[in-house]
Amino acid sequence: MSVSTRHFCVSDTCALQDDQNSLGVVMRTLADVDSHDPDPIKDYKEGIARDEDISHALFHDFLSSGVPPKGTVLVAWFYQSRPSLIPEAKLRLLDRTLVIGDVVKRDLQSAMSGTVIGIYGECVLHYPQRFDKSFNDARTIQRLFDVVPYEFVPGVPIDELESAEKWYEGDFMIFRGWVGRVEHVDREVTLLLANGTVVVVENSEELEYVGLESEEGLSLGCCVRTTRGNLRRGTWKLGAFNPNIDPVGIIVSLRPFNISVVWLLNGAPRYISSNPPPSELNCDFYERERGNFKKYDSSRLPATTNDRFSDYDETVFAPGACVKFKDIAAACVKYDGRTSIDGFSRGKVVRIPTEDTLGVDLNTFHVLRTSTRAKVLWQDLTTSIQQAVDLIPDWNIGDEDEVWPGEIVFSPSNRKNLTSQSYASFKPTKVGVVQSVNAQDRLASVRWFDNPEIHFFGRHLRHPARTGNLSGPAEDVSMYDIQSLLTITRRRGDFVYLNHNYTGALHPDGINVIDWFGKVVDLDLDGSVSVRLGALDEVRDIKVPAECLTLVYSEDMFSDDGSTDSDATGDSRDDLVTDRNITYEYEYEGNGGRPLDYDDEGDGWTTDDDADNGLESPRSLEVEGIGDPVATIESTTPSGTQLIQDDRDNSATMTLVSSDTSKPTDYPSSSPLLPSFSVLDDLVPVNHHFITSQPLSHTSLNKRRILKEHNMLSSSLPQGIYVRTWESRLDLLRVLIIGPTDTPYELAPFLFDLRLTETFPNTPPKAFFHSWTGGQGPVNPNLYEDGTICLSLLGTWHADGKSENWTPGKSTILQVLVSLLGLVLVKDPFYNEAGYDVRAGSEESAMASKRYSERAYCGARNFIIHALKYPPEGVETEIKHLYGAINDDTSGLLQKAIKNLEEVVERSQSNEGGGTERRVSKGALVLLRRQIQQLRELDRVGDIEMTDVNSLS
Repeated sequence: MSVSTRHFCVSDTCALQDDQNSLGVVMRTLADVDSHDPDPIKDYKEGIARDEDISHALFHDFLSSGVPPKGTVLVAWFYQSRPSLIPEAKLRLLDRTLVIGDVVKRDLQSAMSGTVIGIYGECVLHYPQRFDKSFNDARTIQRLFDVVPYEFVPGVPIDELESAEKWYEGDFMIFRGWVGRVEHVDREVTLLLANGTVVVVENSEELEYVGLESEEGLSLGCCVRTTRGNLRRGTWKLGAFNPNIDPVGIIVSLRPFNISVVWLLNGAPRYISSNPPPSELNCDFYERERGNFKKYDSSRLPATTNDRFSDYDETVFAPGACVKFKDIAAACVKYDGRTSIDGFSRGKVVRIPTEDTLGVDLNTFHVLRTSTRAKVLWQDLTTSIQQAVDLIPDWNIGDEDEVWPGEIVFSPSNRKNLTSQSYASFKPTKVGVVQSVNAQDRLASVRWFDNPEIHFFGRHLRHPARTGNLSGPAEDVSMYDIQSLLTITRRRGDFVYLNHNYTGALHPDGINVIDWFGKVVDLDLDGSVSVRLGALDEVRDIKVPAECLTLVYSEDMFSDDGSTDSDATGDSRDDLVTDRNITYEYEYEGNGGRPLDYDDEGDGWTTDDDADNGLESPRSLEVEGIGDPVATIESTTPSGTQLIQDDRDNSATMTLVSSDTSKPTDYPSSSPLLPSFSVLDDLVPVNHHFITSQPLSHTSLNKRRILKEHNMLSSSLPQGIYVRTWESRLDLLRVLIIGPTDTPYELAPFLFDLRLTETFPNTPPKAFFHSWTGGQGPVNPNLYEDGTICLSLLGTWHADGKSENWTPGKSTILQVLVSLLGLVLVKDPFYNEAGYDVRAGSEESAMASKRYSERAYCGARNFIIHALKYPPEGVETEIKHLYGAINDDTSGLLQKAIKNLEEVVERSQSNEGGGTERRVSKGALVLLRRQIQQLRELDRVGDIEMTDVNSLS
């Protein structure tokens, strides 16, 4: 990969193209949505520098949104206090941070991904910046310079190093059977001054580096300056305050005085304590219990390990980190300044005697830069060793989308008629281990276990559980016919707990011998998991059945509030709600989709981009009665679509932009035959999500508002939306939406329940989505399997602007339903993920978007099957009418869906048709053929037929 085509990622080490000594770390990119926190300047007290090639307008937008403009990144420079927003073209990629378990690709257009299974790194070290030579009158300080003749030490393998400090953020701490993760460390700083006196400063925040400045915080051996008052108020360990001595010194101690810990698990088999240790460990508590604290050190390897491609904590050895040699004596011999690598001197390491530093070990170094190679296991079971910069992290991977060799999967085919997956108990029909994956064809080679005893409660594994032995040869299966749940599927890099039902040899102590907590380092093709017990005095690896492990921590186990979530405390990584949103910005068809009355012979729906290209101005379809007069709103979706709301004379107009002037396609219209809105006189369905809620009191104000909403719904609903309410419960609504054509959701039914609360219309209605996915993953980023609908208008997602929130007196149920049809059920739903709109049309997201749409299309076909097998009460008549035969010459939606599927299958098999017509992978074809058969059987049964007109009145 050439330098010019490199894609920069967060945490990459880089340098200026014209100045290789200007080193920095990438902090924000356009592609990494997790780096897009708004108001980025709040993180940098010295501000952010703007490169001269970036306009003031783009820079201003960045300071507000936090999203770097296309082709730019935010870089934090070593030894400079101000980061820069700078074009990528001005940077050179030096190294990329990868860890075991990372998913990577060789290039962005490749279908196949791989898992990092080993890391080997080398680094360039340099001595911390010490006193300026102007302080040569202090003999104590001068001796430090005399023994450090070489500043840089290149070519040092990371496995020869260890962190200079005991505890860092992210370390795992084991204390009396409890496992915790260090969140923050406050340290007291001890300085050695030029006159040989030693003081613990009062306030470490008042320390500043002399000369070079590090972005990694204070570290041993560095020279700092402070105020005389900070020294005077400090605690003097040796000597006393002298106002005539310049307040400059060397850091000789960074003693933790408070450690913040999130305790995750009480895991010692023989030690039961209901109360965790304190979350704030002060220095007195820590010193008193020092002997009972153990640390999981990823850099420690089993004695039998010969493979240098292993594991280490990337944060400990990142550029700018403070490290020391595990064996300083051996380092002095190896790095003697005379031997060389490729003709370059290794540099010279000289041990600083502790007698010159009051017994403190100042043989510390800063990591200047790194060079990383990774061993990768690809989905096709091949392995490779490559430079990290030649691999691209796959940002788009979700747990529902991919599987890799060694992972446990199961067939969920017996999960029938499940409308809520959170608490459904089920037993998979098959459980197996992935042997290899054909990523392009979406096929996986799986070996199945013989008579496994695996049960799930929702997404949680029920114990006792047993996978057993594999039997028979591997079988090629569609990736849409298997599922992996992280309650049993472990990933490399996961920290896990060995359950008490594990039959291996756990030490009876369990407190001082930590052989029940470790890190996953490998997945075997027989279903076993290799776990590294890194908290033992002698590190060792063991193989454990997957069902005997409980997830304690992984990198993606953070909830929205920053707290840690885990299996060990009753939750699984699958249950975390990933932030997904769409904003309150309208156009009827939404992101390129078409309404069901769209005419293929017309010009289609116009976007802003079309207007810019000189297309004709679109005509407007006006929908009367949107809300009370407030103001005009005009919002634009990422793809440029629009809805304009104009309020005049107590009658608001919602303008749906369309250039289609031709005859609508043949579609069962909303007419007296099938009204879009209807008030029913029968009972509310027992499966209405809000049926147990308190009925709304019938005040005159509520009645007037409800009638106003009813009037809007009865006259202004777009094609494809059907709303039903009940005379006995006017506060409850059931909504059927038929997916727009030219989207993955075309012709599929989507069911929503709404409830108007006592505070309506000052607050939005409550809403629930009936998911019919069978637990195989959501069909849309905004429609969760637990029924949550993520929409800023509903108050379930934070809005970027006032116009995106629910506005009392203005927002309406109609707007909510138009949003669901036009902004949720869209052509490219992948970009509805929170922050993913900035990726729309980008190279790195094209493959992921295509795969998501394919999965959504297959899932939506199952929605048709489910609705016809189990017609939802309240709209069962509508389902029969819509999907049944209209007359002798016109087909209903069922036959249209079958024809649509047959065309997709034929086109995918023959590879014929236009470039924009839907095609699917071989794995999807397996599922679609089965769905065609199921739909044909439903059609032959004869239950789906034209409903009597009188039954719809």
